[in-house]
Amino acid sequence: MLLFVEGNMTELIRKLGELATASRIKRLSESLMQDVGRIYKEQGFKFEPKWFLIFYQLSRQPAMSVTELAREVGITYPAVNQLAAEMAKAGLVDSMSDPKDKRKRRISLTDKGQSQMVAMKPLWKVIESSTSELLNELDCNFLQMIGQIEDALEDKSMYQRVVEKIKNRQYKEIDIVEFKTKYKESFYQLNKQWLEEYFTVEPVDERMLLHPESNIIKPGGKILFAILGVKVIGTVALMYKGKDKYELAKLAVAPEFRGRMVGKKLILAAIKESKALKANILLVRTNPRLDSANRLYRSLGFKYSGNDSSGDYQRPTIILTLTLK
Repeated sequence: MLLFVEGNMTELIRKLGELATASRIKRLSESLMQDVGRIYKEQGFKFEPKWFLIFYQLSRQPAMSVTELAREVGITYPAVNQLAAEMAKAGLVDSMSDPKDKRKRRISLTDKGQSQMVAMKPLWKVIESSTSELLNELDCNFLQMIGQIEDALEDKSMYQRVVEKIKNRQYKEIDIVEFKTKYKESFYQLNKQWLEEYFTVEPVDERMLLHPESNIIKPGGKILFAILGVKVIGTVALMYKGKDKYELAKLAVAPEFRGRMVGKKLILAAIKESKALKANILLVRTNPRLDSANRLYRSLGFKYSGNDSSGDYQRPTIILTLTLK
């Protein structure tokens, strides 16, 4: 019955292809570890395969801290702590305070560990040659491929790759629409929430948020909204500043949708609208401590052009400018 279940699992994993890559590698690793563990046991060694990297590293260096071990063997600090505790229980390693820093522990092989290391080396030679024999049966250089995968993940982790694709998909799903009366409350609430999170709602903010038609749209500006499905998730305003100049203002994104490129899509839409309105200059007044927003502005071509001396706001503001022509 067990063989039948394992057979079905193998067939399923093979059919899933790339989707089950991590599961397949894990299963392969567990199979190899299980076989090596069985060999250790049959050869009279009370030793777990998962201890190997730490055990081997400690044979090369008399004593190491947990931090040093974690860095050298490429596993996490908590994992090293746990494995070292298991090995200490088996009598293979011991720990002592670091003479230079009593808060740190240094781990080293015990006499029993040293003796077992010597005794296990011939067995490791057999395991190494058997592994080499297995790899030689393949049509590729497996270890080289593993190294290439590790290097690729070092450059960009699987987390980064997946999140990037999710963001790109979500970006495409966002619709940008112009002001309608039904969105007026969303314009107020999104900006009020953002302002209260970082600053305070000042009188000039209150006037624009409560009366966007008379303060923004009627003088020649526009208000845009980011819509996902039927939900308003962000907004930005374009304010007419005379002749060929507009100001990008009141950019706000719902907290649960930040980090999903909603702000970027709104700004790009505002830039496009500015060009359609024959603007040559698009400016934005921002606060120096809004690091994420300011990085986004600069990535889209906005450049610092001085402190804001208008006195419109009590909060400190600087001006970033984008030349459109």
